[in-house]
Amino acid sequence: MSGPLIPGGLLPPASAWFAAFAAALGAMLLVRLLDPVARRLGLLDHPTPDRKQHADPVPVTGGLAILAAACAVIGFAMPEPDPGSM
Repeated sequence: MSGPLIPGGLLPPASAWFAAFAAALGAMLLVRLLDPVARRLGLLDHPTPDRKQHADPVPVTGGLAILAAACAVIGFAMPEPDPGSM
């Protein structure tokens, strides 16, 4: 079996920390990249006096950035399929 997984399907601790760091870094980068896109498309959460604490409109694309970064890291961490097992 090739790929970073050890028997049992878990990443070794050093690789797991690296994957978590890569996902966090990727999410931070994507949040910064998606901010102007969200503002241009009007994907903003506007403050309301009774519920919101922020003063200015805030982009709502942070969750998308986190999801994309997590999926990218999971995709890279997946083992390559063994051609002989198919």
